[in-house]
Amino acid sequence: ELIGVRIGTLVHPDQVESVSAQFAAARTAVPPQSPRVEFQMRRKDGAYIWLEAHPRPILDPATGAFREWQDLVRDVSEFPRTPSGKVQKFVLRQRLREEAEQ
Repeated sequence: ELIGVRIGTLVHPDQVESVSAQFAAARTAVPPQSPRVEFQMRRKDGAYIWLEAHPRPILDPATGAFREWQDLVRDVSEFPRTPSGKVQKFVLRQRLREEAEQ
């Protein structure tokens, strides 16, 4: 269902510009960087969920130039947020540590 769908059409309209800018800055850095990007994405039912993406740049082996992203994305909707909407990193690290110990 997502083949051919542009990611920008699924990102919350208020965040498209910011998300695009974060990916562009990471891609054009020398060497390309692996940012952590939080944003809201529209689900099939139209509701928005919070996601955290951690894309890794894939470089051309011959030239070292950026080729594409390999991305790890997870739903962080249930994690506590700061007033600005960002996940509280301390709480997130604590929960991940507890889950790993189980």
